[in-house]
Amino acid sequence: LDGKPVQHREVQSFESEQLISYFKSFSVLSGGVKSGFKHWDEPEYPTRFLIVKSASSPRKGRSKNTVVVREVEKSMLNSGDVFLLDLGKTLYQWNGKESSVLEKTKAAEYVSGIRADRSSLKVEVIDEGTRDQKTFWDALGGQVEVKPAAAVSEEPEYVKKLYRLSNESGSVQFTLEGSGPSVNESLLDSKDVFILDVHHEIFVWVGSGSNKEEHRLGLSYAQQYLKKEGLDSRTPIAKVMQEGDHTMFDNALNRF
Repeated sequence: LDGKPVQHREVQSFESEQLISYFKSFSVLSGGVKSGFKHWDEPEYPTRFLIVKSASSPRKGRSKNTVVVREVEKSMLNSGDVFLLDLGKTLYQWNGKESSVLEKTKAAEYVSGIRADRSSLKVEVIDEGTRDQKTFWDALGGQVEVKPAAAVSEEPEYVKKLYRLSNESGSVQFTLEGSGPSVNESLLDSKDVFILDVHHEIFVWVGSGSNKEEHRLGLSYAQQYLKKEGLDSRTPIAKVMQEGDHTMFDNALNRF
């Protein structure tokens, strides 16, 4: 490698754009997989309720073509997304009336993948409010409230923040260097470590002249920062080196 490696901490259901970009489709499901080392029988498929959701958002840092599929509770049903009720031999695709063409297309592709493994699978596509949905509600265990899209999709505005981690004074200091539009490359100093908060991800930038203690404490302070600020502890954290590839950091620094 020409540069220093980039270290990532990823947590299920809070995957970064970088991780998701490596896959044509990205699904988070429970259960095991077929193994070449043990006998595998046709499984009894458990009932699953899945959301197919566009994750595109300038504040999340996701591209316009990013769609994720994951298991959720039926209380998540809303008009802005597509949902799949997988009963094993029958699968319902429920399209919220405000779901996007991309979400519907990706849901259909996902269902096609399931069909490839289950040739006898029966699929029913239901558009919200356009036909009798009694069979869907019965299969779901009863009708539930369909939330408006805005009730689950709105995100608050978020201001990026840049912090400096330095022990130059003789003790470790963690100080805010800038926030909002004032945050740019001119605030970085190769002698120290910096932590950039862009809400959907935390970056630890390690200056080439930082010392071992600052280097060692970078990830620890990033995790402590999440807790102190009341942010989700599962937020992705990426550690990048000044002399390595830090394209993702630069994009995040300039995007928000």
